[in-house]
Amino acid sequence: MRGVDLYTQGSYANAWLEFTSAYQLVPKTALLNNMARCEVRIGRPVEALAHFKRYIAANPDDPDGTYIRQEIARLEGEVGRRGSAAESESRAGASDAGPVAPVSSRPIASLIVGGFTVGLLSAGAITLGMVGSRVSTLQTQCSPVCPGADVSVLQQQSYAGYGLLGAAALGAAATGILLYFEVGKKRESNFKPIASLRSLSPLYVTRSY
Repeated sequence: MRGVDLYTQGSYANAWLEFTSAYQLVPKTALLNNMARCEVRIGRPVEALAHFKRYIAANPDDPDGTYIRQEIARLEGEVGRRGSAAESESRAGASDAGPVAPVSSRPIASLIVGGFTVGLLSAGAITLGMVGSRVSTLQTQCSPVCPGADVSVLQQQSYAGYGLLGAAALGAAATGILLYFEVGKKRESNFKPIASLRSLSPLYVTRSY
């Protein structure tokens, strides 16, 4: 309900945080629809497209099905245009830079896991940041005794935040292991300069990409 209120007020990023935190606790498909609508507003078409597709697949007879399918078609076009523009820029940059030595393979799995790890890390940090802000607000408004329901909600959200950070730590470890096997033993790879770093942070993986 807080997410709905924030969305109505135009605070789409905070509404997205509420819906995402709720989904971590109780993965109801209705929350996918809410998350997608926020992601459209905050300029995250790839995530919005994925969540809309998952939602409509689970709820094909939704009363808003026509709107959602129209949004899916629009987002597919937008994501496709962005991909084409990025590819064109990449080709232009390659032609300006001169010949490049061929690369036999790339650490695709490592990049995917690293990107997912960054998302988990960001979501966990945002969640804990919001919890800390609300704790300060409650201490100001109702200290020394605050409503049990509010405290319980904050505890659940903090557990969700720590869970996301824990998953991010596992993702970082998995990224390092994948890079060891995908990059560390390929002498001719363009990623060789980072092969000696066996424990890579998610941020470094993203910057390397």
